[in-house]
Amino acid sequence: MDVTPLVPYLSPLIATAAPYLLEAGKTAAEKALEKVAENIGEDSWKWGKAIVQKLWPKVEANPLAIAAAQEVAKAPNDAANQQMLGLALQKILQADEALAAEIKQILDEAKSAGVNLVQSGDRNVFNQGSGNTIITGDGNTIR
Repeated sequence: MDVTPLVPYLSPLIATAAPYLLEAGKTAAEKALEKVAENIGEDSWKWGKAIVQKLWPKVEANPLAIAAAQEVAKAPNDAANQQMLGLALQKILQADEALAAEIKQILDEAKSAGVNLVQSGDRNVFNQGSGNTIITGDGNTIR
């Protein structure tokens, strides 16, 4: 299974959750995940949470991935940190096809339910539903 198309969806989820999960430790992980929902919206997080809960233990167990998560938590807009996290997630999924298939299924179910988890540019954007206009950047004018 080619896991490359999954990475653009997973990197922003892990990048968003990492600061809370790294700070919380194991005992408060569930509470930490509730904080993430505040950042991306309840409907999107319903699907994102399922992915993070499956993927985070693999991130914690992988030295490259946990280092990347720590760096992204420190500097979330750093492109090199984002690339390192994406590579680590890709390697995790390539090594565990069953996990990759589970995550793909969750993403497919989210899309079927009309929830699109979209990552765009250097600023992560989570889009719920369809027909929404997302504009990022500085100094944009809307007419």
